[in-house]
Amino acid sequence: RAREPPLRSAAQRNSCASLCSKRVHFVAALASQISTARGGKAPHSRLAPRDGSAAQERSAMLRSGISPWRCLLVIIGCKLLLFPAYRSTDFEVHRNWLAITASLPLRAWYRENTSPWTLDYPPFFAWFEKGLSVLARFADAQMLDVQALNYASGATVVFQRSTVLLADVVLLGLALSFVRVRRRESGGVSLSLQEAAFVLWPLVHAGLVIVDNIHFQYNGWLFALFAASIWLVQRSSFLTGSAAFAALVCSKHLFAVVGPVFAVHLARHAILARSRPWRAAAALGSVVAAVCAAAILPFHHSLVEMLQRLFPFDGRGLVHAYWAPNVWALYCFADRALAVLLRRKASGLSSTGGLVEDAAFAVLPPVSPRVTAIATLIALVPVCVAAWRSPHRFAHRVALGALVSFLLGWHVHEKAILTVTVALWVDAVHQRVYCDEPPSRCFAPLSIVGSWTLFPLLFQPAEYGVM
Repeated sequence: RAREPPLRSAAQRNSCASLCSKRVHFVAALASQISTARGGKAPHSRLAPRDGSAAQERSAMLRSGISPWRCLLVIIGCKLLLFPAYRSTDFEVHRNWLAITASLPLRAWYRENTSPWTLDYPPFFAWFEKGLSVLARFADAQMLDVQALNYASGATVVFQRSTVLLADVVLLGLALSFVRVRRRESGGVSLSLQEAAFVLWPLVHAGLVIVDNIHFQYNGWLFALFAASIWLVQRSSFLTGSAAFAALVCSKHLFAVVGPVFAVHLARHAILARSRPWRAAAALGSVVAAVCAAAILPFHHSLVEMLQRLFPFDGRGLVHAYWAPNVWALYCFADRALAVLLRRKASGLSSTGGLVEDAAFAVLPPVSPRVTAIATLIALVPVCVAAWRSPHRFAHRVALGALVSFLLGWHVHEKAILTVTVALWVDAVHQRVYCDEPPSRCFAPLSIVGSWTLFPLLFQPAEYGVM
């Protein structure tokens, strides 16, 4: 501390700042001359002085020799290394769905119950499995046998892991579309390194890697459709955005929890704000009805069975086998703590039994699906009011709606936190890349903590290094 220099006066600080600014501008000018001498164009630099329209910068990735395609190859290579990793029962779930959609007629898809892992996703996802089954015949036709339970040959594992990477192409396409729109609106200016990191975030997000590339699910294309629907509605492409969201719900019905936020925003800003609201309402209603009809009508003969599969309240408890970190996890923890203190035992299956069944409480009163639905709707009111008042930051409103349903919903899976982070990602891209403003302060903490809460899914020693 004795060797620290004395504090500088204000005049000395101003002089140093002026000198540093001159040096920075000199380096920027020198870099421009070197680039021009080599036959290239003088790049826009972060070091160059900014004035109005010159605030947009050239891609730092190109200046540093980093190519998006090289980054993509590294990402694919890392995910290929995860092929031999642990896989959950969802691997057998999707293999069985491949067999059902490949070997049975439509009327039997939602009635077949040879395996306990019956088809319980909406029709569009079933058609997605049908499309994959066409390719599966070339890999290993035995996997398409409904009676071949727990079949996992080497070719089957490679095929199903590869189809997850194939589904990630949709997410990559969405990210590239963000880049194209930004270049078109900015007159061809490329992304900076930080902006490119925001755009490519979902391809390397730890939570998505854990759930899709290790645990095994197909969330890549679903989250791409989810992000696209938010993006389109936020940019006032109401018809296309509504169609995308309807297709999303017809692919995975759990996204319907943010439906009220979409409905309020569209009612206020896509219908009532128009000069002819009835015509706008008819157009939106026709688009959504057409998408839903295309999904449901082919299964009109098994509609009851499909609804029973999509909403299985019987046999499902308040919390999942692995508790999602929400309000009801705290409720179950309080019940377990009181049971220990009061030396009571639950009359039925314990909530810590590790099974996906309806658990009994020892001390606290049970919570029904109706209670969780009412609590969720009440908590959604402030979010819907904000969506009604302003059309701005729609992605942020959707993220808040998804967070409310995660905290208060019935039988919430731990993986549902990714819905919140993906919506916040769309908001971050819009704020950072298009508005040149900082993203929401909760984006980074929620992304990190959300991934950390998924670590218990990797319970085998081989995946400790991945964590």
